[in-house]
Amino acid sequence: MRRRVFFLSVVACAAIALLAGFFTRAVGAGDGKISIVFPSSNVYVTQPQIEVVGLVKGTAASQVRVAVKGGRAVGGETAPVVKNAFACAIELKPGINQISISDAAGISEGSSVSVFFQTEGNQKTRPAEFSPYYLHSPLKKRACEECHNLGGAVPSYKRMGPSATCMSGECHKTMGQAAFVHGPVAGGTCVACHNPHGSKNPYYRARTDAQECYVCHEKQQTDFAKANKHKPVANGHCIDCHDPHQSGTKFQLKAASIQGLCFNCHDGKLIKEPYLHGPVAAGGCVVCHNPHAANQPKLLVNEERVLCFTCHAESKARFELKNTHKPVTESCLKCHRPHGSIDPMLLVKKESELCLSCHEKLHPAVAKTIKDSTVKHPPVAEGKCVSCHTPHSTNFEKQLKASMQTICFTCHAEVGQSVKTSKYPHGPVKDNDCYACHISHGSNNPKILKNYFPDEFYTAYATEKYAICFDCHNKNIALEELTTTLTNFRNGNRNLHFLHVNKDPKGRSCKACHEVHAGNQAKHIREEVPFGSMWSYPINYTKLETGGRCLVGCHKPKEYDRMNPVAY
Repeated sequence: MRRRVFFLSVVACAAIALLAGFFTRAVGAGDGKISIVFPSSNVYVTQPQIEVVGLVKGTAASQVRVAVKGGRAVGGETAPVVKNAFACAIELKPGINQISISDAAGISEGSSVSVFFQTEGNQKTRPAEFSPYYLHSPLKKRACEECHNLGGAVPSYKRMGPSATCMSGECHKTMGQAAFVHGPVAGGTCVACHNPHGSKNPYYRARTDAQECYVCHEKQQTDFAKANKHKPVANGHCIDCHDPHQSGTKFQLKAASIQGLCFNCHDGKLIKEPYLHGPVAAGGCVVCHNPHAANQPKLLVNEERVLCFTCHAESKARFELKNTHKPVTESCLKCHRPHGSIDPMLLVKKESELCLSCHEKLHPAVAKTIKDSTVKHPPVAEGKCVSCHTPHSTNFEKQLKASMQTICFTCHAEVGQSVKTSKYPHGPVKDNDCYACHISHGSNNPKILKNYFPDEFYTAYATEKYAICFDCHNKNIALEELTTTLTNFRNGNRNLHFLHVNKDPKGRSCKACHEVHAGNQAKHIREEVPFGSMWSYPINYTKLETGGRCLVGCHKPKEYDRMNPVAY
């Protein structure tokens, strides 16, 4: 109980290990034989009574003289010297109190301090140079040896007695009971950080802010000198995050978890997104961020790409192919949120919006097509750019995931199978160039064609209807009934394209006879033509040296010859 009472108060004559510098300086300070150790001079207090503690050296004086201008010495004008130390209680008057301690015999040089007693009415009169002084209360006078180990020939106030602890009795009895206890608390050495006599720092701390911590955590002081500091570190406020005594959380954190601590300051809405980054979901903020200081922006523990590949190592090879998406070379955060998102891939926006945010400027024509086309490619309509493009790197142009045909045939499998098994692929198909006829994002024409092509098998002829074909083929091919140059599909000079196509209203469209992708007959002639909704009629075509033979369900077998016309 004596220890509890003592450590609740500013004790008389108590000197603590952390103030060894004070005592060492006082005992050997020049010619002065009497030194006031507590309180400091030019300080202000709000308590009406304080304890003055000091040391005496080089004299056998049994008492010191106490003189107070402003207040009064509670125990009289003298105070006893016991083992080179003295203590006396001073009752202060509002305003400045000048306290002087001298040798009662007048032999030794004395010491004095100025203390301002601040009340509600005199705050404005306090001198600017007076700093606050914090005293443990209530005041109780105790013997020095209750805390200090004063054995030996020469008393030393730098050594604490083994029973000098604040964690007994009814005051700080819960200290040291949590799962994680700060070393000095666990060792019962409260004075490693606190000065029970008094201090210019709140909570009687011996040093200001982080300087208190750096006494033991010297290595951290070096680590914290990095370019970017966490705000509490920059401000020297270690205790914004760490409980200096104990905690239920490792590292004496002031929260139940690391993430909980971070959200004391940072916006917790980060974890309310439907999709969270793995470390965030696990509450591991420090997987990516250094909580103290770092040379990287955002307190990242490593350079951004290196950091991402710490977990995404399996993706690194896929980021180093021939063609790399520009954001990949700059920052993962151009496209991804590091914490959480509404998107499963943690995109900063919806996929299509994200892509357009850059490509509207880089490729305005493509962006306009995507926005304005009446017929959109299904992946575009669904906002799934990555159905065809890889967002990171690829060996194919235009960030395609594979060759154009491979991508197209992934969805258009029936066409792909036909192309693979047919003898005669259409020229663009043979060249792996679906884009020759189709606009991959969207169009105002059916089947996302670059130009118009009739969907019907039979239609009145107009050149503009076959604009897609005439991008490559002669647009005059069916305009003249007689020709020797416009087409090889003729009987002598009779233009058989004109005969089949240039009719009103029932001209045959190109696809009535030709496969648009690939076929097993020369000239891409179809093997059958749909007729109605239930059946089709066959076409059996044989290419000859100067013409051909056609066995078809729409007319009797016929031949044509460019050089020697066949009579019908």
